[in-house]
Amino acid sequence: MSKGSCFARNRASLIAVLISFSPATTAAAPCTLCTRGAISEPEKVIEIPGYEIINTCGTLDSFLPIVLTDENAPECELLRAISTFCGCPPPEDSCSFCPDGSAVSEPQKEVSFLKELFIGIPPTCELVEAYFAGISGKSSLCNTGQLISSYCGCAPLENHCQFCGGEPLTDEFRDVPLLQLLDDSYGNTNLGITPTCETLYAVQYQLRDDDEICRTSRFETFHCGCNDGVFEYFGAKTTKQQAILAWVPRSVGLLSLMASLLVFCDIFRDKKKRHSVYHQLVVVVTMFDCITSLVWIVGTAAVPEIEFELTSGVYGAKGNDA
Repeated sequence: MSKGSCFARNRASLIAVLISFSPATTAAAPCTLCTRGAISEPEKVIEIPGYEIINTCGTLDSFLPIVLTDENAPECELLRAISTFCGCPPPEDSCSFCPDGSAVSEPQKEVSFLKELFIGIPPTCELVEAYFAGISGKSSLCNTGQLISSYCGCAPLENHCQFCGGEPLTDEFRDVPLLQLLDDSYGNTNLGITPTCETLYAVQYQLRDDDEICRTSRFETFHCGCNDGVFEYFGAKTTKQQAILAWVPRSVGLLSLMASLLVFCDIFRDKKKRHSVYHQLVVVVTMFDCITSLVWIVGTAAVPEIEFELTSGVYGAKGNDA
């Protein structure tokens, strides 16, 4: 099976959308596949069921100005973005999807989390590679794209980041949203990625183990099934350990509060002590001790239970963002 055939079958619905457009009178220039030069592989096969007239890159290039009369249309921009698939000349400083300059080893693997970039159609790794080949290697978009390149089989970095001890992500957690996670990395690009557990696992191979994103991300991996879904903090890896970590300070805080109240009672019952500067200072110190004791008693209950539409993972959390 040729690469062109696989490309066509996976993208048939995209071209069908283009064909359905009726030409309209517009001042904009018609869409052309190449923005510079001409296609070098006009005979590359593109099979489109129901539209046999468009069966090669050459016919696609010929029909685009007819079916898309506005070069600013999103469909035209998308086809131009992947035009290197048909041999359109890339920029001189073309971005290499794989950081080491190699080709993806899994060209037909579907990259579902990039479908927003491809107007709702999940692209293959081959198309994603073609997309990045059409942009500058100096752009921030190129750097962001390279983060997910190992998902398509690009070689990982040495000493790369690992989540869940290197255990693979199970299908159960692939689509779990991580709204806070990786926002700084993806929020200001045009990739349209919604961070999920699948996205998280995609980038780990292109992050160094000491990278700030790697360290931050590890705090969120329990949402993806790591550690049996239990948030590890202060060395507490199980719910039982976290319960002990929450209730021991509460017990100590309660005893401290009771002791402070006894001090108050002892001083305020004695008129002489009430007028003593020494005992007045003791009352002030005891007041602060009461406040501290109350904080220990409340403990994790003050932590927001839900953060960024996800559970915080802290044992006993009952608070909110107010």
